[in-house]
Amino acid sequence: MARMKASLGAGAPTHEVPASDSLIGGNGSEGDDDEEEEDGTAADETEASGPLDEADWLRKQQELSAMFKSLYSNQNDVDDEQASVSDEDDGKGNDDGAHKGAPAIAESCAEIIPCRPPGSSACNDMPMPPPALTATDAPIIGALPDDLAPVFADRVRKLAPLVQAVLLGHVEPESVPVDSLLGAIGRLEACAKRAAYKGFDIMRVPGALSCDSCARLREAVDRERCTLPDSVDALPEHQLKLDHTSLKELVGADGYSRLMRLPVEYVHAENALLGGEPVEEAMALRFATLQEAFIRRYSAETRPWNPFHQDKARITVNVAVSSDAAHGGGRLVGVYNGALHTILRDEGEATVHSSDLFHAVTRMTSGVRYSLILFFDPDSVEDQFHTRVAGIKNGRVRRLMAEVFFPSAESSQGVLALSRLLGSGGHSVTD
Repeated sequence: MARMKASLGAGAPTHEVPASDSLIGGNGSEGDDDEEEEDGTAADETEASGPLDEADWLRKQQELSAMFKSLYSNQNDVDDEQASVSDEDDGKGNDDGAHKGAPAIAESCAEIIPCRPPGSSACNDMPMPPPALTATDAPIIGALPDDLAPVFADRVRKLAPLVQAVLLGHVEPESVPVDSLLGAIGRLEACAKRAAYKGFDIMRVPGALSCDSCARLREAVDRERCTLPDSVDALPEHQLKLDHTSLKELVGADGYSRLMRLPVEYVHAENALLGGEPVEEAMALRFATLQEAFIRRYSAETRPWNPFHQDKARITVNVAVSSDAAHGGGRLVGVYNGALHTILRDEGEATVHSSDLFHAVTRMTSGVRYSLILFFDPDSVEDQFHTRVAGIKNGRVRRLMAEVFFPSAESSQGVLALSRLLGSGGHSVTD
């Protein structure tokens, strides 16, 4: 299991987001390889001006998917044309002759591709393949708990049997085949499989918050919480939304600074483990914009589980406000490195992950589970593009991503030029 443990000492550098409540809604390098196309034009030159229509957008998505397949493939029968899509040799003299940078490029690319055509709804709102078995009379793998409230019993019957089994604790998560799980939740598309087999997707930070901070968070959500329909499953959410001021009051100035630093540490760790170029601190700080924060409360009677989903935010910080040993069930499970993992945590431990991670919380059987959720995103689409494309050298991939992300030829040219300057510390770079 690819897992990284990080610790932030008292002397660790901190970055604080200005305490503006409006940022959180009350509701809810040089040396890039030269690459030219067959006609001799520069790799980052765009095609005819004008916005992409949906057919053009889909065609470019398919071309990128073919690139990813080539970059990821470890099979011996990959032909020369597929292999040519990979970056040039990094010059480090790989002993086995394999191009070790290809997976890193593919991982980086997989994160930047928007899952929507121009003018359409967001990725998570687009129709997905139907789950394998979702009939209301689908068989339960194992017994349906007698003490399960009717509203939850009705909801779990609508889930595929394999998902039922995981959420109800009838199977060991580590025994579940990933492809079967993806099929059961109706996520068989290529981007979902790339996310599930990603080698690095969580960073664990024990002691991110003190026991005193956790106690104050628990008391706050016990006193007051909202029960509006949740965005994942439309069941009562049982959570308390926080703004910058209330978050800092509950966790203290030091705790707040540590939390704001975690997405920056994640960007550096993810980039290093995926073999990318070092990320400048200013680039990593683009992710340190807190968009939403809330404390969530789980119990068998009120909020027994949270089904499999991906967060919309680029980076999520999930802090265990109570120890897993303090309650029955309620385990955080996540899909990465080609397997489903149970992530056991002590009080105050933070789990940091990207929007790629499929995750869920299994059924509560006793006690109360508490968690603090922080969603971080760049302030703008442009910031998101510049940060994610910084380590990608393949000119063709960069150009295609820019054209898909920014349909206008003029805007895609501009964003590529700016991304080269940002990635080289202000020096012009040719793709």
